[in-house]
Amino acid sequence: FDAHAPWVLPPLMAVLRATHSLWTPAGRALVPAHLQEIYCLSPAERAVLMAVGGAERARPDVPAEGSEAEQGEKTRDWLKNVRDSGYQILGLVMSHVPNVFTMPGLAAAMHQTFLESMEYTENRHLRASIRVVVQSLVLHCPLYPEAQSEWIGSLLSTLLPHMLVRLQGEWQKLEGSSNINQPSPRALMETATVSSEVLEDRILRELSRDYLAVLHLLVVGGHGTGAYAPFRVKGAVTSEVANPSSTGGTGNPGQTPGAVAASRVLSEMRPSMLTWLLANPSNNWGLLIAETACQAMLWPDSETAQKAAIICKALAVAAASGMAGSEVLVGVVTNEMFGKAIQGLTMVSNAGHQGELMTLIRDVLLKLGSHSQEPQRQLMSLPGITPETYQAFQTQIASTRSEKDQRAIIKKLLIHSGGDQLKALASANISSTCRVMVKGATATPDKLLERSRHTSGGASDKNEPALPSLF
Repeated sequence: FDAHAPWVLPPLMAVLRATHSLWTPAGRALVPAHLQEIYCLSPAERAVLMAVGGAERARPDVPAEGSEAEQGEKTRDWLKNVRDSGYQILGLVMSHVPNVFTMPGLAAAMHQTFLESMEYTENRHLRASIRVVVQSLVLHCPLYPEAQSEWIGSLLSTLLPHMLVRLQGEWQKLEGSSNINQPSPRALMETATVSSEVLEDRILRELSRDYLAVLHLLVVGGHGTGAYAPFRVKGAVTSEVANPSSTGGTGNPGQTPGAVAASRVLSEMRPSMLTWLLANPSNNWGLLIAETACQAMLWPDSETAQKAAIICKALAVAAASGMAGSEVLVGVVTNEMFGKAIQGLTMVSNAGHQGELMTLIRDVLLKLGSHSQEPQRQLMSLPGITPETYQAFQTQIASTRSEKDQRAIIKKLLIHSGGDQLKALASANISSTCRVMVKGATATPDKLLERSRHTSGGASDKNEPALPSLF
């Protein structure tokens, strides 16, 4: 494909730009009334979003052949296929054609394609581009500064501030209208129409998860969650399991095929780009990622909040390590991040990964306490914490080096000394009418708390009960 990429990709991105432009005000004005269906979800897409099988079941309202309604549906389906196929081609090219990153002008053309009309892009379309194209770019871009600046840096300068404002605004809007009991997805699909609020909720959760997955790759590294992760592209789990000798001597003769494949998968883990991100503080990339992760810890979606907590932990460690450029993080880590982590402990949607939050609180207190008095000020602002109480707490936590014991001491302080304030926050989040999304499935608070008693997330301790259940 290398020989064809220079003439194939520019027209492809031009077609995608034209497709994206139909969602701008100028583009919408050009679309005739009988084709306005292109802006609506198809019944099959609705069924997929609601996780209901039989998406292609018979429809009672199939438009007549040759009618304007049928033209609208066919145009909608054609545009969807153009968009999806274009994204998949770009994702595959970046994962399978390394030379694409050396082609002059291609990075600028791709950025124009995806950033030009981003403010008018619907969440569902933005999620597809982030999951398929942006994640593949972050996973496979060469790790030297020139390529990173050309391909990723120019993208982040627009993407990071836009996504922070968009996602925070969308979650605030959704939380203002979502405190109602919702029927099951199948019951919803049996009705004539699916509530637009329910669909928006599903799309927003998926967008948030996939965007935080990209931030996780940038800050922490990893394998990625899409189809174009390095170990999947190179076949470590397929061909090498079937033929261990194909590893070229990297595995031991006594290893099982599964062990050989697992070793190769770990070797293909994408390293963090945090050092590069912080190398130029004037870009504010580190601060924008930190602000997004802080806000995401309080979004009522378990998977998104857990990714955010892991990102925050990595940023806190970087701030404490004195890494070049990390000094800009100290203020946000010791102030907003610390406060959001404490507040996150009261949310039922965070019950499955309270260990991540407790570890973050511990790291900030012990590793950055000498850099700022803000964590101490925030703890002492809680009801019931006096200078004497805090001094006793400091003495107790300094008497042990066990991270588990230190987390337990912090948790006892928060529960006992800050009980009234934290209890009020917990009551606001654990209401009988509130439902939260966990790993794509809707769950009531009671079910979530029951699940949290049998599972632990991240660094949580099996002997420590979930914080909200103690109030």
